[in-house]
Amino acid sequence: MKTNVALAVSRRRLTVAALLSLASFAASINLVFAALVRMGDEFGVRPELLASITSLYFVAFFIVSVASGFVSDRVGIRAPLLFGNLMTMCGGLIFASAHSTAPLVIGAMVMGMGGGATEGMCTALLARIFPGRERFVVGVSQAGYCFGAILGPLVMGILLPLGVSWRLFFIPVAALALANFVLFATSRYPPNEQAQRTAGAEAAAGSTSNAPEAASLLRGPGVLRWCVIIFLYVLAETALVSFVNLYLFKYRAAPERVAIQAIAWFWAIMLVGRLLCSVLPATLADRKLIAGAMLSGATAILLTIPMPGWPGVLAAILVASFLMAGTWPTIMATTARANASRASAVVGITVAAGAVGCILAPPIMGVLFDLMPPALAMAAPAIPLLAGGMLAAAAPRRQAGQRRAVDGIDAVPTPAE
Repeated sequence: MKTNVALAVSRRRLTVAALLSLASFAASINLVFAALVRMGDEFGVRPELLASITSLYFVAFFIVSVASGFVSDRVGIRAPLLFGNLMTMCGGLIFASAHSTAPLVIGAMVMGMGGGATEGMCTALLARIFPGRERFVVGVSQAGYCFGAILGPLVMGILLPLGVSWRLFFIPVAALALANFVLFATSRYPPNEQAQRTAGAEAAAGSTSNAPEAASLLRGPGVLRWCVIIFLYVLAETALVSFVNLYLFKYRAAPERVAIQAIAWFWAIMLVGRLLCSVLPATLADRKLIAGAMLSGATAILLTIPMPGWPGVLAAILVASFLMAGTWPTIMATTARANASRASAVVGITVAAGAVGCILAPPIMGVLFDLMPPALAMAAPAIPLLAGGMLAAAAPRRQAGQRRAVDGIDAVPTPAE
């Protein structure tokens, strides 16, 4: 009885720690996006060029995200979670003390390592401790992510024009990461059956390389397809978030406060969309939901082109945020469910595929703003959304049992397609 109580307490503690870790991760990168104009002015660097430090953030994110999944499958999920929060704390402190661009580069890479371990492993942890409710849990977990993504830019938009230094906003990020580290360090975790199987196999046959193992995971149910789709989705999402502040302020004459807080509004609207998506009936196939979200989001982004002023542009971007909101959590829930025995590694690979989009989005958008009218450059994220939506819609038909797994329907009759 005492053991069961301890496990129940750890389940609640792990849920809180996972949500707060997602919040600190989200705040870390979105504060960078929100502060780009001020950083650029202070250090004499064009904001479009300075945005490239976020690509370095996601290079580190990509590497650690992949590695964390395999480490989790071998030794358990605790170590990557502790590492992730430790790196987020260190990165926040580096940004808080930065007085040149060199520390920004280092801080971005350190925080990226923290984000890479945090996002995928928190998602995998929640899917593991709430089996059978993956779509709901992953959707609700975005409340944690969006809380950090909303609160940081919202407060910064109020205080930055009043003269408060952008550096101070990274101190709460570091403090929250430290609190999460303590929570994860003092929690009990669900058993990791895959780690036990891996340990037994390696004891009998010797250690194996991650490369062949990663290749085998990509052959799992729909993994490669969803990796491509999430790359296209995240490419579009990051392009919007990383340049909405700059576009509204520099090219559409929006007030600085509005331009900065547009990032917070983007995530607030997305949170509403993701929470609504999480409670949709299970009979709605994940594949159809993803395709509809991406295609409708792309349509809304294209509406920014004819808008005459910044209010119309912002409104169209916020509508796009709502419509495309369900894409990321639904893909994560689908891959975690269809590959339940290797959820940590598969989620890590899928998150890493999305990180490639985060790496490429800032430099691509910077080039586009140099080559074409700003209105067309800001509407460019519609292209990967259209491509991803069509790829999701064109997913091959499968046998009934396989289709239920890939489309995210368990023990429910498959609806007519």
